[in-house]
Amino acid sequence: MLPYSVKLAWMILCTLGAVCSWPVLWCLAEAIDSWWVPAIYGGASTIFVLFFDLGTIWKMDPSNFPLSFCLTQMVVTNLMALVIINICGVYHIATIRSALWPQHGKRGIQWDNTYLLLFVALPIASTALQMGFAIKYDAYKQAGFDGIACMITEPLWPRLLGYGGLPLILAVASAVFTAFAVGRLQIMLEAHRKLWHDISNQVEFAPRPLSDNDPKGAAVHAERSAVRLVSLSLHRVHMGDIEMEAAGPSSSSRAASPTPYGSADNLTKEGSGCTVSTLSVPLPPPLPPLKLLPVDGDVSMYGTAPGKSISAPVNSHTPAELANAVPRTPTLPPPPTSLLPVIWRLLLFQAAFVAIAILMTASTLWNLTMHTRSTAFQSEHVAGILAAWAPVLVFSHLPSVRKRLMFWRQ
Repeated sequence: MLPYSVKLAWMILCTLGAVCSWPVLWCLAEAIDSWWVPAIYGGASTIFVLFFDLGTIWKMDPSNFPLSFCLTQMVVTNLMALVIINICGVYHIATIRSALWPQHGKRGIQWDNTYLLLFVALPIASTALQMGFAIKYDAYKQAGFDGIACMITEPLWPRLLGYGGLPLILAVASAVFTAFAVGRLQIMLEAHRKLWHDISNQVEFAPRPLSDNDPKGAAVHAERSAVRLVSLSLHRVHMGDIEMEAAGPSSSSRAASPTPYGSADNLTKEGSGCTVSTLSVPLPPPLPPLKLLPVDGDVSMYGTAPGKSISAPVNSHTPAELANAVPRTPTLPPPPTSLLPVIWRLLLFQAAFVAIAILMTASTLWNLTMHTRSTAFQSEHVAGILAAWAPVLVFSHLPSVRKRLMFWRQ
């Protein structure tokens, strides 16, 4: 019989994981500008762990659970396990779809009503079938079986209709889709790189300062570079209310002046037949704020960064910010970046998702194949710990999430 201390340690690990995941999920929701995925995952994980925690009232011995609580625990845990797996699959598919087809992800991970089939209709239908067969064949009885919570005992095959079989099917389908997505992302990066080179051959971009040893020279260079960038992207410069004195059609005055209009002093001194007139230049409409994106940040393929862009008036940026940023305009894509970080994070999430799915189904498939009885502690219990801690393990290292978690440094 499994010691109560081991059961209690498992419960504490799951509970701590569910609690620690909420700050990460909150920051992730702000980073991706979408709340439904983190909220559903966090809610399902919390309910999943809560119904295991309630078993401590009876020392986590399923044979002592009241029948009503035992059946309720079986229904709720199967529902929440499938919701957790399916929401991982939905987020995975939505993320790849947002990258491959940007028109589907202009404002983060958008909601789609078809997702209801995966994490509402499918879990309910699966649980109804599983519990129907469990009650018909008395597979819900826990007498003579040791475990942490109420589960289907004998026969074991009804588990295949729930968390014991369905997660593996979804994980395999998601892995195939990931392989297709990685190849397509590489093709998109190559096309984006060619587009950038074509534009860079026709447009002169502001270079970075050559040396940081001379702060004054670097500041002047950055300011001049910023002016060229603003002039290039906006085609106009905000000059304020000014009055300029222009000379009439006199070649001598034009030759004496180093600028197209000349100065008032030169025109007054030379004044041979020159007619001086005052032109009042109207104030152009205010320019929109210049949006800058850090070059070394997480910039996606077509300029939609996961974090918030820097938006401020043109004159409010420091030279360092202007020198290390690229203006985001409709006709100027960001410079081509490597997809290795994106692919690595995608594969990390895929690995965690597949690991949870395999661990949920491994023990059931093994017991059915070897014709053995289920034990007190199996792979699905490890999957429960991993599912509770998955947001912390997968998303806490992302720059946009880590920055929000470490708010005291801002």
